[in-house]
Amino acid sequence: MLDPSTLPSWASGWAPTVESRSAAISAHPVAGLAALLDAEPDLATPGSPLPPLWHWVALSQWPPGSHVGPDGHPRTGGFLPATPYPRRMWVGTAVELASAPAIGSDVVVDREVTDLVEKSGKQGDFALVTVTTTIRSSTGEPLVVERNQLAYRQPAAAGGAEQLATPAGPWLSRAGADAWRFAPDPVMLMWFSALTANAHRIHYDAPYATGVEGYPSLLVHGPLMAMILGEVVRRDDADRILASISVRALRPMYLGMTATITRTSDTTLALGADDGPAYMTAEVSYR
Repeated sequence: MLDPSTLPSWASGWAPTVESRSAAISAHPVAGLAALLDAEPDLATPGSPLPPLWHWVALSQWPPGSHVGPDGHPRTGGFLPATPYPRRMWVGTAVELASAPAIGSDVVVDREVTDLVEKSGKQGDFALVTVTTTIRSSTGEPLVVERNQLAYRQPAAAGGAEQLATPAGPWLSRAGADAWRFAPDPVMLMWFSALTANAHRIHYDAPYATGVEGYPSLLVHGPLMAMILGEVVRRDDADRILASISVRALRPMYLGMTATITRTSDTTLALGADDGPAYMTAEVSYR
């Protein structure tokens, strides 16, 4: 338990909380990791013990997109203290393995900030945060306890390769009563690539996309734009049942571009540049 009197002055008013959630050891991400590592496919068989440290994949959790900061990590200021140091680095972990969770089993995951100190090193002051995660079976049996250390460091020196800009807002947001704004960034492209198991480098490897394939920047996934069009329909027409959706890609959309989604009729939509040309159109029908 943290002693509030030992916290740095910038953490005044913040207090640690325990986040608890129930989850299942799903076979799908385990099978994905097994494929990535060329491991035995039967590792994902229901009832099989989860290999050491694979809970990082089996129990991974995506934060809401609006909670993600410009570096791709969740913003601090809630569960994690808001430090004056913006650059995050994973330092290390200590993991105690009492028993391996079984594929398909239900578990309870608790996590809490158990240590927070300010230190000084060769590159200046930094904050060291320890997050303790406890995984128990649904009946309370202890399975895994891990203590991860995160370092938050000083801003990068001026003149670095890239200065991160604060995102203008959510990736998909309303732009008026009859329009939506779509503003993807590198984090969204990586996230969608991971969710769809799409390793095509044109979506996340800028030197490859520009130097090998000759594009001006990273490409926004066509399926991502199609999904955005479908999501606009879902949100705008919550009281209608969609029967079909057909999309057509007209021109590529690159990282750095924003788009507006508008209805061109009751059953057609366009996702296009703010100055007019459409990247993709969609036609829908309802039951």
